[in-house]
Amino acid sequence: MMDQLINDRTFIVASAASILVLISAPFTVRTLRTYLGRLYVHNVLIPRSKAETTAETEDEPKKVSSLFFHPVKSLRPIQIKTATLDSKGFVDDRRFMLITPIPLPVWKDSFKDDEASHRFLSQRQCPCLATVVAKIIQNGSAISFSSHLVPGCNVAVSTTLASPDKRQQYLAKLWDDVIQVADMGDEAAIFFRKILDADEYRLPEEYKNLEVRLVQQAPEDRRSTDVKFTPPSTRWLSTSQSPPLALVDGFPVLIATEASLEELNRRIKAKGKDPIPMTQFRPNIVVKGGKPFEEDRWKVISIDGVIFHTVKGCPRCKLSCTDQINGHVSDEPLETLREFRAMSSNPEDIFFAQNAIATAGMEGRTISENAVVKVLEWGEPVWGE
Repeated sequence: MMDQLINDRTFIVASAASILVLISAPFTVRTLRTYLGRLYVHNVLIPRSKAETTAETEDEPKKVSSLFFHPVKSLRPIQIKTATLDSKGFVDDRRFMLITPIPLPVWKDSFKDDEASHRFLSQRQCPCLATVVAKIIQNGSAISFSSHLVPGCNVAVSTTLASPDKRQQYLAKLWDDVIQVADMGDEAAIFFRKILDADEYRLPEEYKNLEVRLVQQAPEDRRSTDVKFTPPSTRWLSTSQSPPLALVDGFPVLIATEASLEELNRRIKAKGKDPIPMTQFRPNIVVKGGKPFEEDRWKVISIDGVIFHTVKGCPRCKLSCTDQINGHVSDEPLETLREFRAMSSNPEDIFFAQNAIATAGMEGRTISENAVVKVLEWGEPVWGE
């Protein structure tokens, strides 16, 4: 990006007009990079997004074909017509998750104050969680749950009965992060225990009779994106910190394309197997148009005036082999993806879709189905750790 800054006349003019701000305020190198990145977005990328054409000629227009969010991490996705952004991605996307206790090692009397006592639970361990439908109801003041595994057992839990600081709180492990979370009560916990018990024949032995709790990310919890993959223009200008994260694996937004899924399914069907739906990859944004896997080379895109930086390919795990309706697990798509999408130095990393971060200042904006997708910058794919 910095080479483009130097060569872009529009940016040079904008920088000259703003140089007094830089001189008069103390700043670190990271603050300077953040400021330059913000100038580049507002004086180069946004005007470019309003132009009739983009930097690279496109064979056909790209549009958003579908949008999804996931109220609870690792439960079934919900398709929506319009998505609103906040500082953590899509509003209401993965603000809740399930946790189980971490067994206390025999040499310890208790966990330290800064140690995680719980860990997140997902479809990787319990595929039956895909059968659970979670809905945000009552204007966001409650969340409801249902599943065909427990007919007639519908539960609605208020998210406003008590503020998080008045609820039981835990430190929970989410991959390498330790997250502060607040408990959502016994009613939800009983419901999810019933779900696991109803699928007992597939449940790993270590999860039988284990306590399961539904939790909400505490307001004071502060996760953020990996600085290695965070463009300067996505950072907060006041602190130069990376954008905050909800209970996602690592990045706020996941973008996939229909063209790439069609190519994958072409290979799967050539083996005499059934194609898989996009929902198994759990994207937030699905784009129609373009060539298979060209999203690997997208660097910056615009949707309804929202600027997204595509920062890193998404490595896939066995969760993508789980049917998001019935929870059944198969060998696909990982078996076929392994044949042509092992892109990094680690052969176990198999990629489909792109992680993305919105430029800072996009909070409150919306994107909709059928919105035009413009590729503003192209570049080399990023796969690494």
